Amino acid sequence: MLDEFQRKGNKVLIFSKTKIFLDLIERLFALTGYKYTYLRLDGDVAVSERQLKCRHFNDDPRMLCFLLTN
Repeated sequence: MLDEFQRKGNKVLIFSKTKIFLDLIERLFALTGYKYTYLRLDGDVAVSERQLKCRHFNDDPRMLCFLLTN
């Protein structure tokens, strides 16, 4: 599905209740050789960086996925 979204120029938000699930997605991307560009925002990201990451994701057309948790 991500290939199709990328071809159409769409962006994907992946929400999770836990950071462990985001870790698994990142590992999946790395192990399977996917070349998807993504950003991650979780509880370890400083408040001052959160807005910058959101802007980067929205403004950079190469960004496909935004991995999010609280």
